[in-house]
Amino acid sequence: MLFKSHSIRSPGAFEEALLLHELHTQHNLSQQTLAKRVGRDQSWISRRLSLVEHLPESILENLSKGSLSLWTGVRILAPMARAIPEHAECLLTYLLKHPHSTREVHSFYEHYQKSTSPARAKMVDHPDLFFKAQRFLEAEKQTITLKNGPEGKWRAQCHTLIALL
Repeated sequence: MLFKSHSIRSPGAFEEALLLHELHTQHNLSQQTLAKRVGRDQSWISRRLSLVEHLPESILENLSKGSLSLWTGVRILAPMARAIPEHAECLLTYLLKHPHSTREVHSFYEHYQKSTSPARAKMVDHPDLFFKAQRFLEAEKQTITLKNGPEGKWRAQCHTLIALL
């Protein structure tokens, strides 16, 4: 079987889809041939291939090369590419030149989803501004926390509890 391994974790659906896509497109293996080699039926192969069929080639290529994290590709760029492919391409170009943690990229995407169309366009045109602003806000938060000390933290928690009660 193609996907049996002795590693700690087995490949996820998207990883399988990437591998099948590579075998199907680059090595010209038919879905029937892949199904026989993997030990699945053709409909399973077709469903796996459909996971990556609508992704732009640039995203697939960077996922395959490992220059883009699978999490960022699946959770951020894939849905963005289905909705607005140009935005996904802009963000991909930026992320390849300026790597960020998945937490930072996730924060970007959460803000992107809640934003208006003009704001989204600005975000993908200048993602560096978003990330700089987030770092500034985090530094401000840490400054306030340090300034207020532990008693400030307790005071804030007490105000939260009072509001809840």
